[in-house]
Amino acid sequence: MRGSVHLIVALGAAFAPAFAHAHFLWASLDGTTKTVAIGLQEVPTDAPLPLAERAGLIKAWTASEKTLALKPEGNWLKSLTTDHCVGVSLDYGVLDKRDQNRGVFWLRYYAKAADSPATSQTKVGLPVEVTFSVLDETRFLVTVLKDGKPTAGADVVIASSKEGADPIEGKTGADGTLAFDAQGGPLAIRALVTDNVKGKHDGKSYDLVRSYCSLTVPMPVVAKVEAPKAAGTEAPKPFTRRLSEAFGNNHDVVGDTAFVETLMGGNLTKPQWEAHLQQRALIHEEIDRILAAAGTAAYGDEQRKVTELLRQDLTALGSKWPDAATAWPLTNDLLRQIRESAQQGPYFALGVWHVYYGGITHGGRQIGAIAAKAVKAEPSYYLKSDGYRAYATKVNEITDPAAQQQMILGGQAAYKYIIASNDAEIFKKK
Repeated sequence: MRGSVHLIVALGAAFAPAFAHAHFLWASLDGTTKTVAIGLQEVPTDAPLPLAERAGLIKAWTASEKTLALKPEGNWLKSLTTDHCVGVSLDYGVLDKRDQNRGVFWLRYYAKAADSPATSQTKVGLPVEVTFSVLDETRFLVTVLKDGKPTAGADVVIASSKEGADPIEGKTGADGTLAFDAQGGPLAIRALVTDNVKGKHDGKSYDLVRSYCSLTVPMPVVAKVEAPKAAGTEAPKPFTRRLSEAFGNNHDVVGDTAFVETLMGGNLTKPQWEAHLQQRALIHEEIDRILAAAGTAAYGDEQRKVTELLRQDLTALGSKWPDAATAWPLTNDLLRQIRESAQQGPYFALGVWHVYYGGITHGGRQIGAIAAKAVKAEPSYYLKSDGYRAYATKVNEITDPAAQQQMILGGQAAYKYIIASNDAEIFKKK
């Protein structure tokens, strides 16, 4: 499940006192000059601290360039790159902070800089890595990975570099993600993963390992910020936001189901994965039939590709496309609801689609990456489905109250089904 967030009240500064007198490794990437700048700072808008002897310990690279040549420029280290995402590391060594009640720990710094939300998804091989994505016009998502897998309980701080914006802090949920409200200005995100393991490093003993990873990324343009309106004249919320609110904490509940726990625990089997995809195939097939026939504006070419990607995945597994006899009773019940609702129009089916599509194009990326290792086949359904932002724009153009209500009901039915089917006996530990 996703984590929760809360605002930190800023007292006399843009950032709360909890951040004071601390420094972290940050990198920023200028997409115009193709320059990456690396420094030790509290936040990226601060002047960097002297790196001193640790400058020689900093390493930087990209997915295609094994090493970037770093040159000092004042307190910065800089390099040129044609890539769109850069990874940086600094082994800070073992620190004794017992006088601050923080113990003796090995401190490892990692930093990542991307020139867009999309390129922040690039994996650069950091032991602790952060990615950022756009859920819709009003919600963004941070994912924290440890050794390439989503990690729960990571401490996350999100601080917009726009002056006066309040930072946000929270912990990642079971799926390694943390959702938060959209903010303006470039984002600076950092995550802390603490491992309570003892050991020795460079001849020094430690009681735990603290690994920080930061990420800087330009913020996409979102809704315009306007002056406050008089009471009763506020602009309505985007429909995508109202949909999310109508679904409550269902996404978190999905994160606690047997299927997700089995997957995240590294115990997924091929028969389990096949069953998961086959039941989804039946639902996608019915949704595709209804939405394509209705010519639904939000269901265009990019959306129609999803069912074909699912078909490719089942073929790659050596599995047949499911027929009616393959459907579980739960699946048949949802299919019945979708078919009956079509008499009133396509919007109940679109609501079901909305939940599935949002899942596979966001948190589903991590599901796909983990499943690929488990079943030795690339799940293109989860990894290659795309086009959500353009789709969300079309959904926000749906203004008919009856159509909106049908979408809400469809989405709620989808969540009810996903939660129940994810807890099917086949996915539970034996």
